[in-house]
Formats: sequence, structure tokens, C-alpha cells
Amino acid sequence: SFQFLDFYSLAMIPFSIFRFVFVYQIARYYQGKTTKTRTAIAAGLSEAPLLALYALLIITSAFYGGLGLNFPLPIMTVVGLLLIWKLPAPEVTVPWEGADEPKSWWEKSLEDKTDSTADNQPW
Repeated sequence: SFQFLDFYSLAMIPFSIFRFVFVYQIARYYQGKTTKTRTAIAAGLSEAPLLALYALLIITSAFYGGLGLNFPLPIMTVVGLLLIWKLPAPEVTVPWEGADEPKSWWEKSLEDKTDSTADNQPW
């Protein structure tokens, strides 16, 4: 039989929440806060719990004498991956060329240590 909504579908709602992580990661990608690789990894990780649960369901249903094709269609993941592949994130532009980036605290402290010892040498 072909069903759109049954008890098992309602039980999958908590596992579907992981898919929202991928949507959030796509938003971060287009804001320039993450990379394309990390977004693709988030796509795989968002589908993993649901696919593992469906694999377990297929294995256990085979032991009880029934074997059917019951698997999720990751249409949202496929569309999201095509979106980040075909439409790259906009380049972050600097308002002016040659602008110095602020240095990290460890780079500043390293420069302070190397400059102070070089100036105090007696020779």
C-alpha cells in the first residue's frame, strides 16, 4: 500500500529536526561564515540519523517476513547541495585595498617579546 502519513512517519519527526541544521548551515554559507566543504559535511550528517533508522527498520522488517521499500527521499538535501554547488557564496570585499587585518593576541605578544630582546642587547 502507499501511505503518506502513518504512525512511523510521526515517530520520525524528532529525527527530521537534524535536517534544520543543514538549512542553518546553508544560511551561514551564504553569509560567508563557513565553507562549502563544511556545508556539504553538514548535509551528510543531517541525513545520517534518519538513514540509520530506516536501515534498522528495513533489517528488522526482513526478520519478520516483510520486505518493502521504505526509505526517505532526501530532496531537501539534494536541492541544498545543488544550490551551494551552482550558486557560490558572494566574495567578501574589503572597503579599501591594503587594509591591515588585526593581529591575534599571540602574534602581538610574539612581536613584543622579539622586539624588546633585540633592543636591549649591549652589542
